[in-house]
Amino acid sequence: MQSKFKGKHFRYSVYAAAMIVLAIVIALVLNAVVSRLSDRYNWSADLSDNKLYGLSEQTQTILNGLDRQVRIHVLTDETALATSNEYMAQLYQTLQAYGAYPHVEVDYVDLTLQPTFAKQYPDLTLSDNEVIVESEERVQLLELTQMLQTTTSLNESSYTTSTTISGSVAEQKLTNAVMFVTAQKLVTVSVLTGFSDRDPAGIEQLLTDNSFQVKQQSLITDEIDPEADIAVLYGLQRDISEPVLQKLDTWLDNDGQQGKTFLIFADESAPQLQTVDAFLREWGIEAGSGLAVEQENSKYYFYPYYPVAQFGEADYSERCAQRNNPIVMPFTKPVYSCATTGNYQVTPLLTFSDSASVLDADGAVTQTETAISAIQLSCHTNYGTQTNRSYLVYSGSWQAFSASILTDSTFLNAEYLLNLLNSLTNRENVVDIVTKDFSEPAHALTSQQVTTRIIVFAAVLPLCILCAGLLAFLRRRSGHAGCEKVVIHEKENACATRDGHSGGGGLRRAGAAAPAGAGKPREPEDRRADAFEPQ
Repeated sequence: MQSKFKGKHFRYSVYAAAMIVLAIVIALVLNAVVSRLSDRYNWSADLSDNKLYGLSEQTQTILNGLDRQVRIHVLTDETALATSNEYMAQLYQTLQAYGAYPHVEVDYVDLTLQPTFAKQYPDLTLSDNEVIVESEERVQLLELTQMLQTTTSLNESSYTTSTTISGSVAEQKLTNAVMFVTAQKLVTVSVLTGFSDRDPAGIEQLLTDNSFQVKQQSLITDEIDPEADIAVLYGLQRDISEPVLQKLDTWLDNDGQQGKTFLIFADESAPQLQTVDAFLREWGIEAGSGLAVEQENSKYYFYPYYPVAQFGEADYSERCAQRNNPIVMPFTKPVYSCATTGNYQVTPLLTFSDSASVLDADGAVTQTETAISAIQLSCHTNYGTQTNRSYLVYSGSWQAFSASILTDSTFLNAEYLLNLLNSLTNRENVVDIVTKDFSEPAHALTSQQVTTRIIVFAAVLPLCILCAGLLAFLRRRSGHAGCEKVVIHEKENACATRDGHSGGGGLRRAGAAAPAGAGKPREPEDRRADAFEPQ
C-alpha cells in the first residue's frame, strides 16, 4: 500500500490548494498594480447614474486641446477634501479627473504648513478652501464652497425658507477658469461705481467664473475703458450729471464703431432720477415708479412682490439648459417702452402677465393698461460702410441679480443673464455644462465605506476562499481514507476466495489439470483501488 503522503489523491489536493493560494496572490497583486496605475493615470469608470465624477465631452475637448500648462492649486488638505462628506468627495474626484490630462497639474497646499506659498501671489488674499487656476498669462481664484449649487425652498406653514445643497457646478467653474487663463482675448466688463451703495460682488463673481474679465472703475473720476465691451451700473441709487452721462454716450458710440453693451440695474429705493430718466427715454425706455406685483399664487414666488417673469419678444433663453426654471424678479420697478427718434429699436426681454399690477408707495395697487416689463433692451444702429450696434439693457430690479439669487439653482436668472451677454457680445468661447444633480442616485463612498470594502474584498473574501479550499481538502482526505479501507477489505476477501476455491479445497494435487484460465497473467490486484482515486 502506498503512503498516504505519496498517493495520487494527496498530490491532487496539494495541487488544488496551491492553485487557490496562487489565484489569491495574483488577484491581490493585480489589484495593487491596477490601483497604482489608476491613481497615476486616472483609470476609473464613473458608474453613477448621472455621471457625477466624469467630465463632459466639452471639457475633455478643451483639456485635450491645451497647448500650454495649467496649474490648479487647491488650498486645503487633500485627505480632508476626499473624505469629509459626499459633496466634497465629488469635488475631489472632479479635480482628480482634471489632473489626469498632460497639460493640467493639480496639487494641494496647506497654508498653515506652507506659509510662504501666499507670497507668490501678492495681489491675492488667500485663505483655506480656495482654488487657484493659473497659466503663464493670468490667474483666477475660485472658492470650493461656490462649486456647490444650492436650492431654496419655502415652508408654506411657517413662511420660512431653507437652503440645501442640490448639485455640483465644479466642472463649469473649473473649465471656465481654464478657458479664462488660457484665452487669447477676453470679453472685458467694467463695473462702474460712484452712484450706488449696493454690492456688485454676486454679478462680478458670476461673470468672472464664466471667463469674463471684470474690473471696477469710478464713473465719477475715471474715463470708461475704451477696450471694455460691457459696462454695468448695479443698483443705481443716485442721479447722474450731464457731464458723466456724456462719458457714457461717448463710450457707447465708440467713434462710430458702436459694439458696446451698457447694463443698468435699478434700485427700488431710489427717488426719481430725472437726468437718468431722460437718458433712458432717448433710448426708448420708460422707467416707472412703484413695484410690479402679481396676485395669483402661480405667478409669483414666495410673495406677490416676487413676481415670476415670462419671456418677451426677444427670447435669449434658447441655449439655457434649465430653461423651464423660473426667472424671479423681486422688488422690480415697472419698465415700459416709449416712442423715440433716431435709429433705436426697443424690445421687451422679460415681461409680466396681464394680471400684473403696480404697488405704489402708499400701498395702493393699480392695474395698468400698458404691459409691464421687467427688462427692456434697446439697440442703437449706426448705418455706415457696415452696420454697427450698441445695446442698452435696463432691468427694473437689482435684487434679481444679487448673489443669493444668482447662486440658487431654483432660478434661471444667472443662466439667462449669461446667455444674454454672450449673444450681445457675439461671444463664442462658451461652454454649456449640465449641473451634476445630487438629487439623483449616486454612488459616492465615504472613507469608512472605502476602508470597509477594502477589508472585505482584499482580506475577508480571500480568507474565506482559502478556508473553503482547506475544508474541501480535509473532507476529500477523509473520504480517501475510507476508500482505502474498503479496498483493503476487498483484497482480503479476494485472496480468501482464491485460496478456498472448490468448496474451500486445499492444495491442488500434483499432476491435476489446471483450472481454466491458468497460465494467463493476472491483473494487479490494486487496479480496482484505482477506481476510487481521482483521475
